[in-house]
Amino acid sequence: MAFAVTGRQQDRKNGGLLPRLLRYGIYVVLIGLIALSVIAPTRLDTSRLAAQQAAAPLVWIYETPVETVRGVVRYIADYLTVHADNRRLNKQLVDSDYALRRLEQLELENEALRQQLKATSWPAQVVATGRVLSHGGGTYLKSMLIAAGSEDGVKNGQAAVTSAGLVGQVVAVSGRLSRVLMINDFSSRVPILVNETSTPGIIEGTNKSYAALSFLPIDFAGRAGAFVSTSGAGGLFPAGLPVGQLVILNEGTPQQAYRVQPFAKLEAAGYVTFLSAPDAAEPAASPLPDQLARQVVVPEIGGG
Repeated sequence: MAFAVTGRQQDRKNGGLLPRLLRYGIYVVLIGLIALSVIAPTRLDTSRLAAQQAAAPLVWIYETPVETVRGVVRYIADYLTVHADNRRLNKQLVDSDYALRRLEQLELENEALRQQLKATSWPAQVVATGRVLSHGGGTYLKSMLIAAGSEDGVKNGQAAVTSAGLVGQVVAVSGRLSRVLMINDFSSRVPILVNETSTPGIIEGTNKSYAALSFLPIDFAGRAGAFVSTSGAGGLFPAGLPVGQLVILNEGTPQQAYRVQPFAKLEAAGYVTFLSAPDAAEPAASPLPDQLARQVVVPEIGGG
């Protein structure tokens, strides 16, 4: 057993000596080459070129997989970068589309409000303007819900108009909402005046796009296209609000009938303006006739 241990220790010493001698030998050769290149630098050119030529295939074999791996790594990095850029650009595109749609919506709203502002000659005070939220619902088939209510000064009975003309009448009000009964609803009745002939009448809703014209004189002879406006009868609507134009059905026959085509696009209104009811004017004092005035005895104030 002792001999075996001693043998292994000897082999370990011999095994460590050979690499040490080889390393020292390499150092000596390198130092000699350095010294020779300093003393006679041109003598090693041929040997250096031969060594480079001999090592070129080895260098190519080494560089080829390295370049391949480097290209793969670069491709993956570029792919990840492009993927990240693509996601970022897609998000910017979505945001841009939303901003564009929002801008178009604001432009439409701005144009609608501009159209409302053009109607500056209403024969009554403007109370409020609200957006149309929905059409129809409840008891009234032809009605619209408006985003303006009693907090904005809207009251029952007020006229609702667009820049084109009369839309309808307020029939229900809450704090921030109101419902407008459109003039083509079956239950709507509005006193009007055919301006061309100064003929009064009433338009009645038909639940269609037009309104029927009734309560006309027997001898009424209207012209198609005549201007129709509110008459102000009843004191609810201001007089002079544009309503529509006269349409004649079955003209020249016993079945001839009159209709009114509204100026306002009832189903496509975006904003509605509310007008205050005309104030009831106080009756003016009229002078008494002379004979009656002489019979009136004015008592003296402070007399005995």
